[in-house]
Amino acid sequence: DKNGRGVQAELALGVTDAAVYYIQNEFAPDIRQFFFGDKRPQTVQTQASFYQRPYLRLVRGENNELISDEESDRRKRKEGEIGFPIVDTSVSATGSFNRKDDEMGGAAGNKEEKALKASSPARLEEGNARQNAKSSIDKLKKSDMPMEQEAGNGALAQAELRTDFRSTVIWQPSIVTDANGRARITTKFPDSLTTWRATARAVTPDTSIGNITHEVKSKKDLIVRLQAPRFFTERDQVTVSAIVNNYTELQQKVKVTLSVKDFKGLKFASKGLALTAPDVVWVTVPSNGEQRVDWAMIADQAGTAEVTVTAQAEKQADAMQRSYPIIPHGIEKFLAQSLAIKSSSGEQTKEITISVPKERIKESTSLQINLSPSLAANLLDALPYLAEYPYGCVEQTMSRFLPAVIVAKTLRDLGISKEEVESYISDVLEPRHDPKGHPERRDDPTYSKLNVMTKDSIKRLVDFQHSDGGWGWWKEGDSDRFMTAYVVWGLGLAGDAGISVPSNVIERGAQFLHSQLVEEENAPDMLAWMLHALAQVHSSSQFSDKHRERLWEMRDQLNPYTRALFTLTEHKYGNDERARTLAQNLINGIKEDTHNATAHWGESGISYRWSEGGVEATAFVVKALSVVDPQSPYLEPAVKWLTLNRRGASWKNTKDTAIAILSLTDYLKATQELSPEYHYQIFLNDKIVREGTVNSQNVFSFGRVIDLGAQEITDGENKIKVVFRGKGALYVSAYAKYFTLEEDIKAAGNEIFVERRYFKQSVKETLMQGYTNDWTPIKDGDELKSGERVRVDIIMEAKNNYEYLIAEDYKPAGLEAVELKSGNAYAVKLDRDGRETSEQTYMYQEFRDQKAAFFISKLKQGKHLLRYELRAEVPGEFHAMPNQAHAMYVPEIRANSDEMRVKVSD
Repeated sequence: DKNGRGVQAELALGVTDAAVYYIQNEFAPDIRQFFFGDKRPQTVQTQASFYQRPYLRLVRGENNELISDEESDRRKRKEGEIGFPIVDTSVSATGSFNRKDDEMGGAAGNKEEKALKASSPARLEEGNARQNAKSSIDKLKKSDMPMEQEAGNGALAQAELRTDFRSTVIWQPSIVTDANGRARITTKFPDSLTTWRATARAVTPDTSIGNITHEVKSKKDLIVRLQAPRFFTERDQVTVSAIVNNYTELQQKVKVTLSVKDFKGLKFASKGLALTAPDVVWVTVPSNGEQRVDWAMIADQAGTAEVTVTAQAEKQADAMQRSYPIIPHGIEKFLAQSLAIKSSSGEQTKEITISVPKERIKESTSLQINLSPSLAANLLDALPYLAEYPYGCVEQTMSRFLPAVIVAKTLRDLGISKEEVESYISDVLEPRHDPKGHPERRDDPTYSKLNVMTKDSIKRLVDFQHSDGGWGWWKEGDSDRFMTAYVVWGLGLAGDAGISVPSNVIERGAQFLHSQLVEEENAPDMLAWMLHALAQVHSSSQFSDKHRERLWEMRDQLNPYTRALFTLTEHKYGNDERARTLAQNLINGIKEDTHNATAHWGESGISYRWSEGGVEATAFVVKALSVVDPQSPYLEPAVKWLTLNRRGASWKNTKDTAIAILSLTDYLKATQELSPEYHYQIFLNDKIVREGTVNSQNVFSFGRVIDLGAQEITDGENKIKVVFRGKGALYVSAYAKYFTLEEDIKAAGNEIFVERRYFKQSVKETLMQGYTNDWTPIKDGDELKSGERVRVDIIMEAKNNYEYLIAEDYKPAGLEAVELKSGNAYAVKLDRDGRETSEQTYMYQEFRDQKAAFFISKLKQGKHLLRYELRAEVPGEFHAMPNQAHAMYVPEIRANSDEMRVKVSD
């Protein structure tokens, strides 16, 4: 306490690498200020007649002119006639008057002056330090550093390998001390040699509070540090360095060893990261000095490399190990085909063809065939795609967990035991079956994380809710009516499935939608979408009732998507007569293919309005007919169309996939398609790859996924034949993934086009402004020097107005983003001549190890500039994979830039 006596208290304790605070300052304010500081400003104003001068006294000056007596006194003081001291009344940074120490405000003024004076030697010292560092580097370059192997004198010390480089040591939010104010926590520090900052915040039962920060260093007398990029791109030539620091008082001869292993633990000879120089080097490190050792390496195979560097002297030693991904050179390609067989008896044979080009990385090629004996299996095929989607905006947070929860509940409602459901979902949510060399290969099962993922997703959605009750695409930015309705609808479904959802979150979201209905009264698409969400959570008001009537009067203007939403809305509100009428009218706008026995609604290709998308429009029609008219003859053809229009195991995007799953779940409730009895055979290029029998006993346990490796896939056409005998349904989808093998990937686009330009920072001398920054264009293959800044300009041209675009810009491995934190940014509109305008478009940007990702909610037709900066760091020759941009919900709208190659010299 304040008297130095120990008291019982509860503390929150965190110990973190102090380097973190160079990137992000402490968020939490001083706890004392938070509890007992001023909560609002207290402003006191004073007024007295002493400060007022109602008139000005004029006197005659030397030349008989009229001047104020104040001006007359000033002239006399200047001539020395009046002996008052001259006072400097300039305002300082603190707002006080800078006067002599014995006058008012002098203390504050001097304090500011001393601070300013103190900064000058510091700046001078910093400049000297930079100059000394430069001299040391120049000296190191000119020195005859022995790079050949030399014999050491005597045995060398053995190093303890450092592999744990976590930034956080421990976080304990609730530590209770004893009556003497003491508590003991045991933890293991990571292997980083750094400064650790321990921060504790305490509170007692009587709200005495305090916080304190201490720092402690973990260090060694001999240290070796590995310097390399965060990743490598296949075909990169890179310099990997080891910095050896000697903190002893004696010069030491040190043996430095570099070893590289792949993810299987096999030492590389000529694959992965290949050394082009001896792996052992002897160096002499001066007392309290450092020495750098470089190795030239080539990344010649994708995978994961484990790099270990060891420094050994006679008495001290150190070693560290890190793993680095080596990403394939190229762009991932995706090909998909599917078919459906449904029969009551007899034999059927069908074929599909997958064409794979010769120019590809064969090791990264895979073909996966998914077999679905019922729509229940079809539903689950897409769950890994949703659960493992790498981004986390509001829509994807909802889409990634909700379908799995709804499917599990539906299967339980159909009489399948909880154990069988969990076992089946666990079988589906297994690793992604990515081929070796795939940069996003995963080995951990997803189902084990389903409950945690659900809780985390709900928590994330609650955190992303805005103060007005709505949601946007991300946490920042304005609330969006469409996204808010999607979240309210999804949370309502989650609540019906038994998931705990804070009721006030849904209520606030519903209130936002009620207040916004009037803004969309002339937009039937959005009006139906919002009313559909409100109906799901059983929320009504005079506003929703009024606009339901308005939408009923406008029903002739509704498209199939909107009419299906309105059907579900009226059914939820209990108006079954209207719901049946609307369901009967769903035949309007149907696109039927009697030859293939399929039917769908909306556009099957590219859609420019969200309510015209073929997958979602058809899915909601299926949902509406399954609920209101389950005997409709159009249900089965529509479901077949959805199945045939999957892309592998999923549809076009996360939202399409989630809505399709939720709609097919309702269809499964209506049809109970769970009693097959048939034998099947699957052939690839006339070679049988799987056969078996499916019945009601094994419908959830037979082998559904056929993974075929690169050795089984031929260049050109690959024919998949399915032979079916018996009754039931078999849905087959096959998709191939591979990476191109082009060395110089060229730009391409459809509806949008992307151009990427690199510029190097330089100093330019101008007549009016002196020395200013200039940016010089960099061509493919140009050379940079380590430390130079690079500006990346991404010019995105949109041929129409689009929503929800993402641009992923892959960077060269030897360059790092200058910006330290992800967050808000803006794209600049360009005019017809390519010049920047004052018009800006909000976007969200994320800086990752391998790329920078930009998310744009709405992009107008025309050209737009996205800009960020890189810094050249590690020497080598690097490949920057093309910028890849696409419309997240219409992937056919996509583009890529040219590949870029740069050299970085020391």
